[in-house]
Amino acid sequence: MHPDRALDAILKHASPLGNERVSLEDAYGRALPLPLPCLVDQPPFDKAKMDGFAYRRPSYGEADAAYRVTAAIAAGGSPGPALREGECARIMTGAPIPPGADAVQRFEYAEEGPDGVRFVREEEEDNIIRRAEHFRAGEIVMLPRLLGAADLGVLAACGYGSLEVSRVPRVAVLSTGAELRAPGTELAPGQIHDSNGILLRSLVRTERCVPIDAGRIRDEEAALADAADRALADADVLLVSGGVSMGDFDCVPSACARIGAETIFHTAALKPGKPLYAARRGKRFILGCPGNPLSTFVVFELFAKPLLNALRGLAHAPSVVACKLDGSLKRTTADRVEYVPVAVRCGACAPVRCDGSSMVTALAETDGLVRLDLGSADLREGSIIDVRLVR
Repeated sequence: MHPDRALDAILKHASPLGNERVSLEDAYGRALPLPLPCLVDQPPFDKAKMDGFAYRRPSYGEADAAYRVTAAIAAGGSPGPALREGECARIMTGAPIPPGADAVQRFEYAEEGPDGVRFVREEEEDNIIRRAEHFRAGEIVMLPRLLGAADLGVLAACGYGSLEVSRVPRVAVLSTGAELRAPGTELAPGQIHDSNGILLRSLVRTERCVPIDAGRIRDEEAALADAADRALADADVLLVSGGVSMGDFDCVPSACARIGAETIFHTAALKPGKPLYAARRGKRFILGCPGNPLSTFVVFELFAKPLLNALRGLAHAPSVVACKLDGSLKRTTADRVEYVPVAVRCGACAPVRCDGSSMVTALAETDGLVRLDLGSADLREGSIIDVRLVR
């Protein structure tokens, strides 16, 4: 199956998990599923753009006018009484403009003397930010997205103290293989450290979802089925590392069938990641990632990320930049969609040395992925190509 069709096949079953209300303080990293209107005019009153003198022009010649200072207005204070012709008030940045004021003259362009304030340099604008100049109450101020720090600042200014956000997907990670041991432990002959488990759980965290460590399990159907069943009881998505290829001990698909999971597809025209397995049980999903680390990483990027966004009511939009190819990309066969890891530096990208998808160290240098479509055998040096950023 073509990878694009494979993703569509997964997403057509995905629906948002529902919403919950949280305080604005707790909304960082949460998914906003619906557009939000501004609740108050922004700004809510006419205010000074800078420190200076708010003044009302006299009807007599302004060029040599001396303005009488009547008040000092601080941010958060009252605008005070209306100004009359030839009067001004000292005003601070963000303070409300007094009634009758025509403009604000910055302090640097004014001189105070015994007869009042005179302006020594002409301003190019009135230095007043008008009420609702930025946004009017009721206008849409924010579209669906993962909320960042700047977003929360905007929403606070627009009147929000709490928000309806999507429920956070819970993602269980299960590593398969009798050869796996915990990172940092001593290895016996034939054993390896479980790098995919920490890799997947960390990737889940980068997506602002909740990772669940479902442990490591041997490649045995009954044990896998039991572990997957327990994981799905507490998770919206189960990511399984390994056990999805065609070897004698690759029994993830049969173990999932044993607990009532319905296969969406098994294998895709993808490199790395061809043995990818996808299934669902009710509204819960299973993604079986090939055991090689680079395959696992690519599968998460291409399939898990869009799925997790769909469960929060968001459309997934990967970050893509145009880069000049430093070096060339060639392959002997073009029967699969291939994603090549590249390092990105100063607007250029270069292929990362990678001797197969088991070379986990290639991930340390990988900033992005370059896609070679079916039938595309090579990319020439100096080409301008799209890079899907992953770092």
